[in-house]
Amino acid sequence: MTDSYQKPQFSCIHSTLLERASIDANRDILIDEERCLNAGGLVQRIEVIASNLVAQKASGRVVGILTDNTIDAVAAYYACLYAGAVVATLPRGVPAVTSQIIANGNVSILLTDRKNSSALQTQLPVIALDDLKRIEKTAIAPVSDPRLQAHLLFTSGTTTGKPRTVFTDHIGSMLSHAWRTKLWPYEPHDVVGCNIFGMWDVVPALHAGAPAVLLTDSTIRDPLRLAAAVTRYGITRMMLTPTLLDTCLRCPEAVTALSRLRLLVLCGEGISQSLHIRIGEQLPCVRIVNLYSLSECHDVAAGDLPPPGQPMHLTLAPFAQVNISKEQDREQLVPEGTAGRIIVSGPGLAKPASTERAENAGFFTLLTQESHRVDAYDTGDRGILLPDGTLEVLGRCESNVKIRGMWVAPTDVEATLLRYPGVAQACVTTSNNAMGHLSLQAHIVPPEEDAVFDVDALHQWLRDQLHPAAVPSRIVVRKTLPLLASGKVDRTRLAQPQSEAADMDKKLPSKTRSIVEQVKDAFQKVLDRRDIKDDDSFSKLGGDSLAAVALCVEVERCTGRRLTPPDLQAADTPAALADRLKSQEPTKRSDTPLQPPLLSPLPAALKKRTGSPTTILVTGATGSLGKQLVHLLTSTAGVKVLAMVRSNNYDFPENVRTVVGDLTLPQLGWSDATFDAIALEVDTIIHVGADTNIVAPYSDLHDANVRGTDTVIGLAARAGAKLLMVSSSAVFPLHCGTRWSESFHGFERLSAHRAQLIASGADGYSLTKHDAELLAWQACEQGLPLHVIRIPHILTPNQPSRLSHVAKAWAASGIMPEGPWHWQFVDPHTIAVALLSIALSSTDDTSPLVHVTLAPVSADEIQTVLTSLGHATGMATLPACTEALCKEGTLAPLITRYGPAATMCVNEPMLEAKTHSRTDATDTLCRYLKEVMPASMLAKEVKPQR
Repeated sequence: MTDSYQKPQFSCIHSTLLERASIDANRDILIDEERCLNAGGLVQRIEVIASNLVAQKASGRVVGILTDNTIDAVAAYYACLYAGAVVATLPRGVPAVTSQIIANGNVSILLTDRKNSSALQTQLPVIALDDLKRIEKTAIAPVSDPRLQAHLLFTSGTTTGKPRTVFTDHIGSMLSHAWRTKLWPYEPHDVVGCNIFGMWDVVPALHAGAPAVLLTDSTIRDPLRLAAAVTRYGITRMMLTPTLLDTCLRCPEAVTALSRLRLLVLCGEGISQSLHIRIGEQLPCVRIVNLYSLSECHDVAAGDLPPPGQPMHLTLAPFAQVNISKEQDREQLVPEGTAGRIIVSGPGLAKPASTERAENAGFFTLLTQESHRVDAYDTGDRGILLPDGTLEVLGRCESNVKIRGMWVAPTDVEATLLRYPGVAQACVTTSNNAMGHLSLQAHIVPPEEDAVFDVDALHQWLRDQLHPAAVPSRIVVRKTLPLLASGKVDRTRLAQPQSEAADMDKKLPSKTRSIVEQVKDAFQKVLDRRDIKDDDSFSKLGGDSLAAVALCVEVERCTGRRLTPPDLQAADTPAALADRLKSQEPTKRSDTPLQPPLLSPLPAALKKRTGSPTTILVTGATGSLGKQLVHLLTSTAGVKVLAMVRSNNYDFPENVRTVVGDLTLPQLGWSDATFDAIALEVDTIIHVGADTNIVAPYSDLHDANVRGTDTVIGLAARAGAKLLMVSSSAVFPLHCGTRWSESFHGFERLSAHRAQLIASGADGYSLTKHDAELLAWQACEQGLPLHVIRIPHILTPNQPSRLSHVAKAWAASGIMPEGPWHWQFVDPHTIAVALLSIALSSTDDTSPLVHVTLAPVSADEIQTVLTSLGHATGMATLPACTEALCKEGTLAPLITRYGPAATMCVNEPMLEAKTHSRTDATDTLCRYLKEVMPASMLAKEVKPQR
């Protein structure tokens, strides 16, 4: 047994966050795929939710949280603890299991949103987070005793629909968070991606002051979307299950993105030898860590992944007191170096619900070698305690297996099968499918030998009885089950491949096979079935969300055509998917089209509205520029504002009407009726929306930036509306010192520079903005009243940008590149004022192209600004500066986030403007850098933010 452990003194989980937030309330620490919140804003949101919980007398009660992985989910979690409630984070997407958890866990209040509440039938009091306001009269007295229960957790029993429940206190969780942070310290530039492990990866990041990015379920399970998110947000560390990592390693874009991580923690299941080898081959520069952790006892051990072929020896958590007992008798301990059951006790141990101990759920009282009785938990895993004090985990003791991250008992599945009227005998085996994942196969014998058996009906029935991970991916109907001499079922013979699989390799080359045949091949490989028909439903064949991700990757590999999980939901049979994919041409995702895009012909006689605008539609209304613009428009008399948003989770003034839309979708995701109604209503469109990810490939940004602009142009043409489109200096080739005037516009002139733009090393963002502008100039030539507004870098208060990251690198290293070069930028307010002026003017008195920028700031002036902020810097040649920064490692996070092409920000094109804002550019830059650069940063050193 490990040495006794003395609990350190800890605050409550929520108290630690409040202390951290008070250090830097303006620091952005929480980001989801819709918005960003600073520490002060998070505390305010927590207090709003907590006040409503206190009004419901939630203290001491179990509060269920059922939301997507958003900022509100995190705020709700802390608010429950703040109000003295016990948090029960409910699983998303499995209503039947969720309902049973609510009943078994004695959940008494539910925090949710409209989307999730509509899918769940409950009589519980519901607090809807969407429109929640603070109850001002409610007095909140934050809980301060860390010994109180904090969480109601649901363990692996969810696989059979009978989840087991355990309670954990604040101290157990804080022990875990503190140990992880000590093992893998956060660095100043760290950004943490969070999803599948709930609050266990969000909380330590927030307590350390590291920004946490909340990824949606659809993102974490789609390798391409995950790759884009890692790149877009500059994520440097995250946790995944080995199964999810295995899926990502089959996608080249995901491998490229994950290669930028500094730390990747694997948890939740064992790491197969084949995956271990591929990790070493595909992610050689990423620190990979294996964490052995269970809900019932928190963290047990962890260690860096060794080279393939070497055993994984894990360092024990100091608060996890680990013993090894006999496999057949968990109360009989074995000597050091002997394999046996892993038994865990200590201060991290959870408390079972009252019914769980009676059901023998793994908790028991252990007599230690020192003759002490302690509460302990039988993990069900086998392991060895080695002489050096490390732990080697050998796998499961019982026949339970882990399917897609969930523990499944094949014997329970067999018992369920035998309850089905048409099954006389049943046996469940496991095998590795063609994707290398463990899958279940059910072998059944009908009561009558010649009976016609409906396999699809049985699959449907099983889905109603079991958790999706416990539903066999394949059901084999047999006349008899093979037996051993003892009379027991010969599982070894059952697990052997059948002869019907022999024809799988006798296929024509993919080029000569139809798309539907290639899609069926992908179905067979992912689902490990040989009897796929054209009209078979993927979901009815047992495909779940993780299998859907694998299918999308496999379909793209087989056909060269892009498939996403939403596509699969809309058409989940091979025939329907083939019809959907036929319209696509196989392309490489990273390719940039050689030819510029062509705009479809607009109506011959465009209706032109005259006079002052009455209704203005703003796309991208939730961005920093969009918000400034909407704010100015609301104070303009006689103008109605329509703000296009991706969800209704934003607060706008009462006189602003929001309309949910998405640039990446056909018709912006609107129905024909909605599209026509908005076209009849608006007379001016200000197109601000765009995907500004400067490291994503062209293909990832095309839908939002090019196709989205095409759709907006079509809307403007149908409405006869004036269109203002915000473009960028990025549409020009990267050449230091080159200046582009407002007279340079039009399709022919701009398209002539497209090849130079590509050759200059421009990123996908630049190319998509260039192509979007080409569409705009074609529309202008066809008679659409249009104005293009080009801008350089936007300096948003309190929000870091590429300019600020470069300035920090120079300040830290004490060296910057010598001139002559300039930085050019503009603030959101200046752009918004210019857009408002153009929108309110008549069509004829404004140029079709306007450059909105502040006066450029020279290299010498930038050096003076840095010096005034206490960061004295010397100058060197550009190559010498780049080399010095790379050697010192200061540019590493920049290269990770933005790539090497434009890291230094000194070779970008300049915009000439007829008029500049009266705002002093040097003063603006000084104030901006003062806001985003830590005051403690000194030359040659970047001190960690606390």
